[in-house]
Amino acid sequence: MSFLFPAFERLKERKLYMSTAAIFTIVLLCVAMVAFITEFIPVNLTIMLTAVILVFAGIVSPQEAISGFASPTIIMIVAMMVVGGALFESGVCDKVARFAMKYAKTEREMIMAMYLITGAISSVMSDTASMCVLIPLIIGMCNTYAKELSASRLIFASFLGSLAGGRLTLIGDSSVFLKIAEYIESVGGTFGMFEVTKIGLPLFILNAVWLWFWGYKIIPDRPLSASGASLTRSFNENTPKWKQVGSVAVLLLVVVGIIFSKQLGLTPYICAVIGAVAVACLGVYKRGEIYTAMDWNIVVMMGGCVPLASALSNTGAADMMAQALVAVIGGSTNPYVICSVIFIVSTIMTQFMSNVVMITLFAPIAISLANEIQANPVTMLIVLCMGGIMSLLTPISCGMANLAYTYGGFKFTDFFKVNISLTLITTVVTIILIPLIWAF
Repeated sequence: MSFLFPAFERLKERKLYMSTAAIFTIVLLCVAMVAFITEFIPVNLTIMLTAVILVFAGIVSPQEAISGFASPTIIMIVAMMVVGGALFESGVCDKVARFAMKYAKTEREMIMAMYLITGAISSVMSDTASMCVLIPLIIGMCNTYAKELSASRLIFASFLGSLAGGRLTLIGDSSVFLKIAEYIESVGGTFGMFEVTKIGLPLFILNAVWLWFWGYKIIPDRPLSASGASLTRSFNENTPKWKQVGSVAVLLLVVVGIIFSKQLGLTPYICAVIGAVAVACLGVYKRGEIYTAMDWNIVVMMGGCVPLASALSNTGAADMMAQALVAVIGGSTNPYVICSVIFIVSTIMTQFMSNVVMITLFAPIAISLANEIQANPVTMLIVLCMGGIMSLLTPISCGMANLAYTYGGFKFTDFFKVNISLTLITTVVTIILIPLIWAF
């Protein structure tokens, strides 16, 4: 398929392909980042153009380029948006909004409430799924009862809550934690259900303090995107009560199914699909409306990012960055220095590629560095893991950021401007706390 850049095939035969293609991929990433930041063309178009260039260059195959559109995460997001949208269509969100408004009187209090609620839900189910459920509730509440509140600001708070809550147990960001657990077990350690809570809970509290005293001030108030505005339509006030009860029951069963999916022999996305089919059968949606609940912008954004992530891995670009990590550390035997570099590099890498892929690439390096200085490899792996889920600085870093960007009407740069201070504070606290919890 290398008909645009046939030189890549010749370079591959000379064993120079990896470095040349890697450099090309990194340059393309930089160009894409400039386009993302300036937004002189739509972000989704930039993502798709990047994927097309990588295919024409022969760096990723056509199959790899479209593989992201069939990923379990995207299927789960689409299905959960249907389930969550059913709560809005049936009027359940309206009742929840009335209840919430009794206790949260100001926007600051509501922002904190969304953070805490989403965080709590994300600790017992997929962090991405929790946002899918709450976004229709937030938009419906602001449109009906609290028009003085900013729906976009509440969505951003929900994003922060889902990310922080996902670090409280192994369930929230299970794919990442299960992958790091494999490496921890390979070096003789253990990583139980609440092992991550030791560091996740302090960070959850830290994020809450930051949000209450500073974060709420700097989250921008943006007009909702077209996707978000589509949820501001009125719900059917004459929806029978049994449909409302049925919608809630389906949601609860989906949550239980996701939590116990392993025991049930199912996968989380299958549970979500079953839930979507169930609410459709209930007749909550009018004919054709179910398609409006499925937001295709989020599908394009998440699916289109996969080729770039694959290119970083396939061409050796990620390996080059890993080698740069070793070079930066040099001959240092200071475990705090090594932890700092591992955390910072993993945090940067996870903004542009799958955190699971990033952990797969860097975990062997972290273990090797720990062995060289006779430190505890479990500590280094925990540092790597926590850096790998610091998906705060770009909207393409994780599903929750994608959702906030797609529905909240934010600019690409808003994520960096708002979250850079939180990222720096979290970095310092994490590097201090982890060695105290998991000794060197």
